Amino acid sequence: MSDRRKTVLAISGLFVAVVLLGAYFGGLLPLQIVSVPVDTETKSHIGGGWRGEGYFAGGGSTDSGINYRELLQDDEYVASWASDFLGQLVTYEGKYTGNDLLPCVGEAWRYKVEVNTGTGWGVVADQNGPSGNIAFLFGWYVAPAATFQLKNEPHGSGLRVSMWVKCHDLFAEWEEGKDVRLLAVDEARILGGIGTVQWSKQIYEVGETASLNVRVPYVTDGEGHGWKVTIFSTAQNRIVFEDFVRAEVSSIPYVTTTADFSSASGCRNELQAILTNEIFDKSFDAAAVVDASALSPSVTITGVNPSQPKQGETFTVTWTTTPNPQTGSKIEKIVVRYGWNDPREVVLPGTATTYSFVMGQAGTLHVEVIAYDGGCRPALDEVYVSVNEPPNEGGPGGGFAFPIWAGLILAAVAISVVAVLVRQIPIFPWKLLLIMVSAILALVAILIYPR
Repeated sequence: MSDRRKTVLAISGLFVAVVLLGAYFGGLLPLQIVSVPVDTETKSHIGGGWRGEGYFAGGGSTDSGINYRELLQDDEYVASWASDFLGQLVTYEGKYTGNDLLPCVGEAWRYKVEVNTGTGWGVVADQNGPSGNIAFLFGWYVAPAATFQLKNEPHGSGLRVSMWVKCHDLFAEWEEGKDVRLLAVDEARILGGIGTVQWSKQIYEVGETASLNVRVPYVTDGEGHGWKVTIFSTAQNRIVFEDFVRAEVSSIPYVTTTADFSSASGCRNELQAILTNEIFDKSFDAAAVVDASALSPSVTITGVNPSQPKQGETFTVTWTTTPNPQTGSKIEKIVVRYGWNDPREVVLPGTATTYSFVMGQAGTLHVEVIAYDGGCRPALDEVYVSVNEPPNEGGPGGGFAFPIWAGLILAAVAISVVAVLVRQIPIFPWKLLLIMVSAILALVAILIYPR
């Protein structure tokens, strides 16, 4: 095999390695989502001569008959709980004491918060503070409590909080396993706070049994808090059904009556379903009610722009309407209902074909377009759109990124390949110099590799 061919093969192999490493560390390769197991009992550790525990009362793990308390205040937390999709505020607090006569001189403590959505544990927050130091050799130093705001983490994710102490060193670095020692760790389950309600059809005739499908991630959170479904008849201007959810997947029947269809001025003939987690509205869906579906007009959502919107961008939905060919009744008004949980609505003229608004938050946007003709007969179409958060420039998972040590190793390999395979380079001094540079890069990579 010629030297040139060897060089080409080496460079090709190196390129493939770079792509694979970059894809792995940058999040380009698909990873399987799994249910995350958690250990909800705080585990005490000894580091630098210090022993840590949690501060909150709880079952805790035991060691030599000593009952350690909990770092986390609860074993379960609900994500996407509030109306703005923020989850519960997680509170944690730890304490530590000298475990032997010569504990290290503590410079600071640290809480590290990690979340696992099924693809592995990732650090989402670091919180530091000054240490209680050696004065607490025979007592406990209680670190201040700290909090972390859950957002819209998926149901079944894991939450981990660990407490660390930083021993004094000349370089004042934070490097786990060296000057930074683990003292205690606790985990909790994250329950999803997003449920859904959806009618099995978009339009029902008077006398027909409407069916509302309900899906929630859990029935109760262990503290008596659960979900409630409400059905509001716009024609009757009142709630016609209200009850708590008793299963993760269920169906609610409702028999429509003549009272659910009105032809009075300003008429609205809809069954509006709302799912509430006893505090905030979490999902909505409407169905149209008519006296005869054969006499209804039609409405079709023809486009959304942008198709993959981001929070803060202007979003536009477009539709077309067609009067019923039998009645010939023209479209009198358009009702646009949209939102992530609690719907907002606007009433537009019957000639309207588009509506725009600014994406106020990330999550799944639900848009309903309801067209009413002169006989108060409605037609309905809907669409769901995923709204992403704005890109975090330079943040984790942002593009083609992998650890510095991996880049140094690849550079060392590349330089070595060039030094060995390219015959035109003189052995002395250039090849020797290249090999020395390669060795230095490899040594630096070894030194900074996380242990």
